[in-house]
Amino acid sequence: MWEVASYDESIFFDTNSTNVELTDYERSIDSREYQFEPKHHAEAMSRTSERTFWIEAESKEMNNLERLGYAEIIDTPDGAHLLPCIWVYKYKTNEFGKRILYKARVVVRGDFAIKNLEFHETYSPVAKLESVRLVLAMIITHKLIPVHIDIGNAYIWSNIDEPVYLKGIPGRKLPPGKCLKLLKSLYGMPQAGRNWNRTISGFLVTIKFTKLREDLCVFILFIDGKLAAVTAVWVDDFILGFDSICRKEWFIKALSEKFDTKVIGLPTNLLGLSLEWTPIEGELYYKSVKITNQKSINVLVDYFELNSAKPVSLPYNISSVLSKSQCPTEAQQSDPAVQKMQADYRMAVGTFIWLQVTTRIDILSILLVLSQFVSNPAWQHYQAAIWLIKYLKGTINLGIEYSLDSDLSLTGYVDADHASHEDRRSRYCYIFMLAGGPISWKNGFETRFTLSTAESEIRAIYGLREAIKHVLYLKKVLIALSHKDSADEATIAMCILPQVIYEDNAAAIRYAFNPASQSTMKYLETDILWIHDAIERNEFTLVKIESTNQLADIGTKFNRSDIFFLLRKRLMR
Repeated sequence: MWEVASYDESIFFDTNSTNVELTDYERSIDSREYQFEPKHHAEAMSRTSERTFWIEAESKEMNNLERLGYAEIIDTPDGAHLLPCIWVYKYKTNEFGKRILYKARVVVRGDFAIKNLEFHETYSPVAKLESVRLVLAMIITHKLIPVHIDIGNAYIWSNIDEPVYLKGIPGRKLPPGKCLKLLKSLYGMPQAGRNWNRTISGFLVTIKFTKLREDLCVFILFIDGKLAAVTAVWVDDFILGFDSICRKEWFIKALSEKFDTKVIGLPTNLLGLSLEWTPIEGELYYKSVKITNQKSINVLVDYFELNSAKPVSLPYNISSVLSKSQCPTEAQQSDPAVQKMQADYRMAVGTFIWLQVTTRIDILSILLVLSQFVSNPAWQHYQAAIWLIKYLKGTINLGIEYSLDSDLSLTGYVDADHASHEDRRSRYCYIFMLAGGPISWKNGFETRFTLSTAESEIRAIYGLREAIKHVLYLKKVLIALSHKDSADEATIAMCILPQVIYEDNAAAIRYAFNPASQSTMKYLETDILWIHDAIERNEFTLVKIESTNQLADIGTKFNRSDIFFLLRKRLMR
């Protein structure tokens, strides 16, 4: 099909093979001669020590594309809009950041594609992180057998509807006057992700899985009214739980008949996260699962050269004052050293955000502050970021754990800290717990100014309306799990919404139960009265809790060390 350009690839591999296996990558992994992947095909071919590996990776990719009939060579139509292609190279690493694979991918320059000609709709959902955590918790609480499955060349399994023509692929020449007409959804096309989601969703529905309306990438299977399987789909990765070995084998067989399926086994690495499972002797299900994000922390430690730095015990320096008045002036921003510092700061904060939304709920409060200075950070802010990296380095094994031995009901915590920020805005935080670990959490600054701590607490509860919307998919899952006898349904219904939301401000609780009696707060907007209405409908109830037991405090203030350690111990393992 192709004329090889600039080198004869046949001396490196068997061009007739349809499944070229990658070999002996450890030879170049340890040397780390090159820190970053090649930016283009010519650079990959110029790297003496890696050239063979990249050629192998390219060959494997091309064999897969041609086997799946990704395109056909045709005469170039008159006036056709031809899109360029590029090679994208990637070092694949394990959860500890060690290189384990060289991967090459043909990618269409979709940024040149013309809307309404070469693509239309582009939105493609992936499973929410809350959904991934929920599925892991369900696997534990419902004693399911976990398995991780990956689909090879996922996008290529879906057809493309629009007429798309390609110039060709770097390193391979087309005959004169010819072009490629795309038949499959290559990576890089704006609609490729959407097409793949439509393909895999349709397949799962045909084998009787039910799609959650609240999260279009979570699917549940019932057999005879009982939960048989649950999965969260993240592009081409499946995290699944099955009620039996037979069900697991049936699913793998059905999937393998349709797609290139790789059964990874027990999920230990997903989205760069490490999953640690605690087995039960003689059982196929597990006692607990712990999620950590060691890979991202190692990246930060290596980048900022902090491998020999002494760890610190808190994520923040209580004696340090951070404010916008410290930010560099326009003249100072032109200093190359300041520009480098600010670029590094933004990279660090971006990684902190990923850590926080995945597993590190303990850095909520300091990250909320550091995020305020991303546009123009000062050296004091940079030092605070370095401090946080040292903390993460010393607590790299901390994570979120879901366990059979824990409370299996859904519980909420909400807190606010009145006007503690320099611009006098109050902070809020809410946390939802299930099976001993946090499922969903968020903190931030309240959008309106408050005149008292009680009002800020009430506004934090008001923020729960968005939180409840955010976790409504839990309701559908728990209702779905009640497809058994009526007594069990009644029991599970108790967990449909947070039955108890813990609050440490008595005035806020009194106002929520009796809004009309609090004349001192009659200036509050009437829309906050939804709290009282929700309580009247028995959707949730507020319970007073001591401040030392308020888990949401970890996201609203810089607690002293003894309180911080107590809160962290209850949230993380």
